[in-house]
Amino acid sequence: MNPKSATLVLLCLSLLLPTLRGQQARGLGPDWAARAALADRLGSGVAWVVNDPVLLEEGRNRAEVRASRRANKGFDRIQAMDRALAQAKSKKRPVLWYVPRILAGMGGRQMYRPALPDLYARSVFFSDPECVDLLNRRFIPLRLFCDAPLGKRFGITAPDRVEPALVIIAPDGKVIRIIDRIRSFNAAWLEQILRKEAEKFDAPSAALEVARKRFEAKEIDGVELIHAHLRDGLLDQTVKMVRALRGVAPIDTARAWVLAAKAHRRMGKVDDAQEDLALADKALEDAKNDRKRGLTVRGVRGEVAAERGRIQLLTGRIPEARRSLMSVSSRSPARAEARYLLGLLEFFDGRESMAVRAFQEAALAGEDDPWAWKAAVNLIDGLDRTPLGPALHGFEDPFAPIEGQKASTDTSVPRSPGEARDLARAGLEFLLRMQRTNGSWSDSRYAYWGTIDLTPNVWMAATSLACAALLEWKELDPERVEAALKRGEAYLFDDRNISEGANEEIYAQGYRLLYLCRRFDLERSAREKKSLVGRMDAIVARLDELQSPEGSKAVGNFAHEYPNAFCTASVMNSLHLAKERGAKVPQHMMLRGAEALLASRSPDGSYSYSAGRRVSTDPKRTAERLKNSVARAPICEAAILWSKNPAGDVKKVEAALDNFWKYLPRLERIRKCDFHTDGELGGFFFWHGIFHTTETIKALPSQKRRAQMKKMLKFLTTLGELDGSFIDSHELGKSYGTAMGLLSLKNAMGKGKP
Repeated sequence: MNPKSATLVLLCLSLLLPTLRGQQARGLGPDWAARAALADRLGSGVAWVVNDPVLLEEGRNRAEVRASRRANKGFDRIQAMDRALAQAKSKKRPVLWYVPRILAGMGGRQMYRPALPDLYARSVFFSDPECVDLLNRRFIPLRLFCDAPLGKRFGITAPDRVEPALVIIAPDGKVIRIIDRIRSFNAAWLEQILRKEAEKFDAPSAALEVARKRFEAKEIDGVELIHAHLRDGLLDQTVKMVRALRGVAPIDTARAWVLAAKAHRRMGKVDDAQEDLALADKALEDAKNDRKRGLTVRGVRGEVAAERGRIQLLTGRIPEARRSLMSVSSRSPARAEARYLLGLLEFFDGRESMAVRAFQEAALAGEDDPWAWKAAVNLIDGLDRTPLGPALHGFEDPFAPIEGQKASTDTSVPRSPGEARDLARAGLEFLLRMQRTNGSWSDSRYAYWGTIDLTPNVWMAATSLACAALLEWKELDPERVEAALKRGEAYLFDDRNISEGANEEIYAQGYRLLYLCRRFDLERSAREKKSLVGRMDAIVARLDELQSPEGSKAVGNFAHEYPNAFCTASVMNSLHLAKERGAKVPQHMMLRGAEALLASRSPDGSYSYSAGRRVSTDPKRTAERLKNSVARAPICEAAILWSKNPAGDVKKVEAALDNFWKYLPRLERIRKCDFHTDGELGGFFFWHGIFHTTETIKALPSQKRRAQMKKMLKFLTTLGELDGSFIDSHELGKSYGTAMGLLSLKNAMGKGKP
């Protein structure tokens, strides 16, 4: 086994083997083992000059990571980079440096599960045949951690840069472009970036030169030469060569038009691609009586159908894409691709069982087919007992990326306040795609180790938020939203879906209460309103049981994992809303909560991270305390105000908001990190803080409220991803982030237009 393959296998085994043992214990070993072997191949089609041998962290694999570091202690990354740059200079190609881990700056502390986004990248980017062709033929591909020496050399340090990242380096060693904080994985998006960067360097690939010589020697036909140009990303030349093709058999004409369709699809010219496929169909009609080549005709017909289905999926035409992809015969070389795309389609259409079946069929293609690798990783569980691959968590995006990425530095698509409704529409579409058959939004992988039984509560909280967001934006797609809400409510109010007594239950209950309040506001029937209040009362009673009682160490606090101010205030937010709508909220709940918050507040207005900590008054630490409180102080001050405690003061709310805006850039900088990164700040707290800050702003006088919301709207419209989602920590997931983003956006916009 060569070092490159060995590195990939070791990396995958670090992720997969502990789960394999669990799967075998449940009697699923043989099939799972075969799929794990296929998943091991992800990314192996890329001819990495150097593939970093050190394993990546995935929460519970710390022992394996430490052993890997010891085994590779002498690995010299500067030397590896110099080797890649020497090849770049010799071959006159740029280096594509893929950075799965940034150790420079913080020693990697900004991410504790970097193995997950790396796996997503290897599945979506580095196993996509078109991206792999461009990387191998037009770049010098390098997979390498950015350690301190490399960070100093290239100016890359965390948390100013967050993994995974792509760094494009010219043959002279100068950095051309850096794209980091990648959290949306769209192969079409990457292919476009690679192709445009490769166009800056005219040198054709060695493989294309070989193809030209073989064509001159009549060793390959004209269609194979055209295909070589397509694989180099020379799309205009591909189309011109197809249109100039003469004197070939109908079957070869059809093959050529399929290549033209692929080129046009990659250019974004889907109408032209459809015309190309129609011409391919016509050529196949002329070739259908050629018995000698009957099998080839069937195969090309499958390629036409697969490409047509891919284009239809790209443009969101789900029923048409399903018909096209299902028509690809088992004997077609495009069968695995078609079945994989069908799996994605079925998943995003809410038909998980059909998606799994399609992935299973794609995985049968064999160990050398990248579509089989991509399918296999979505059929096995990770250490967190959720599907390992990107597709079922919403991280693989097969649709046309949202425009606006001409000079992207990450996977966001900044917009203006005037485009807020477009942003909301994209987010709504994402949420509708991500609802599961049982009515839930359960893509989150939030499972801090040793306590993964909390995951059902996280899914319940995310589902509550998603339903609330759909309610708020129902006017954008009333029929689909109504159907989604019907399924969502069936999940929300089935208490079997809650893990009572486990961590995060307070968020499951608190956000269910929030949903009921939103539903109450839009309900016209007095009878139904009364029923909703009854449901609120039941949840309030459970929250009363969960609040730390008198005589406890953290009296008045709520605990998600441990008692603290930020989750206490967030629950009080929901209790306040419920009380305003007629729910029976005992006054002691609000008063105890307020006293708990006051016990965590320093004289400077900052709040300690967890209850029971001694409140700091050290003046030298004031700035650090206020920075750490950036997103919890506003909702804490608002909750005290809502409680009617005498200490409640709107001026303190305003001061907390001033502090929020002062330190917001620090919070936004670490938004996509999955661990505490800047002191107590962690990416997982971003959307929690933003949403509850928009709730806090409602406590201000009207004029000040409008000014704050206008400022918030301007900020929010910069945060959408190229797939329409919102996100902070990848672990919490895209449905949670998107729901929070849409709720925050609605609060900022109010009932009118921006």
